[in-house]
Amino acid sequence: MLDKKMQKYAEDLLYAMRPQEPVMAVEFKSYTVAEVAKILHTNTDRVYALIKSGELPSIKIGVTRIRHDVLLAFLMQHESNNTNGGMNQ
Repeated sequence: MLDKKMQKYAEDLLYAMRPQEPVMAVEFKSYTVAEVAKILHTNTDRVYALIKSGELPSIKIGVTRIRHDVLLAFLMQHESNNTNGGMNQ
């Protein structure tokens, strides 16, 4: 009986010492400049201008991308601050 307890202890110890699964990167939705232009009903030049001005933060990993949460925040900010009905001026 002691042997079974020792074996169980050893198995539990080995299980606890096993290599851990790699931590997966957090996935997030992002859009290309063309996709954002379509969402905003504007053109890519306007989106690039918003990025260049710092109004619309972006990341560049191969291509320029805008995170979903950043785009939502941008839209909410302009929705509450914009009284003239549009961005394209």
